[in-house]
Formats: sequence, structure tokens, C-alpha cells
Amino acid sequence: MLTKPLYRLLTILFFALSTPALASVSLMTGATLPGAERLSSSDSEARILDDVLRRSLLGSGQTCLFTEHHRYDRGLGYAQVTLLKSSLELSGWKLEELSPFLPSKIGLWLLSKGRDVVLVFLIPLERVGYVSFCELL
Repeated sequence: MLTKPLYRLLTILFFALSTPALASVSLMTGATLPGAERLSSSDSEARILDDVLRRSLLGSGQTCLFTEHHRYDRGLGYAQVTLLKSSLELSGWKLEELSPFLPSKIGLWLLSKGRDVVLVFLIPLERVGYVSFCELL
């Protein structure tokens, strides 16, 4: 019988070794995002998401040094979020949930690893979902 950590690792490895259409890997965190596609920085969706992140941080005194966006064409749900959380933790990130993810509400996580600090925006929309990473200054 597989233990829970071993099962998570095997699941993540499966998606990491699958075709690119089945998963993407965050260059910022090293985490695997099963079922996602990484957006190019020149993509219009990425520019819109950059603007959303910038506006979200207005007044907080925080700024994104770098951003990275991943799209889920079939939507963002609990299964994808759970696999992402496991992948981040296996990559050595400490995760703090600032706002819980709900299929109808944006979730927000704070990641830390050494001196690196990253915000994760979990954005569920009607037919598509996004995970956006924002490395803080």
C-alpha cells in the first residue's frame, strides 16, 4: 500500500514526465502544475493577469519583481489546487494560506523558501482558471 507522501510524489512525477499539454512546470518555484499550460510573457492573457496582480497589490507597499502565469483550460478546482500544494511543498516551499481557494473565489497563498517570497493567486473563472505567481521584492 502506498503512503500518502509517496502517492503524491508518484502523481507529481507522472505529470512532470507526461507530455507538455498535460502539465507545466513553474520556473519560479519548480512546482509541477498538472493540467496547466504556462503562458508566455508576450501573451495578452499574461499582460492582463500582470495588471490584475499589480492592482491587487496597490496600497500594500508590495511589488512583483517577476510574474508567471499558468492557464487551466478546463477550469481550476480542488483537485488541481491540492496537487499544486503538494508539489510546492515537495519543492521545499513553506505555504501559508492567506485567503482560502473556493471554485467561486480567488485564493491567495504566501510561499517562502529561504529569502525568496512568492505570492500565489488562484483564479477560478467560469470556464478557465489561472495560477499566477508573483515574486515579491
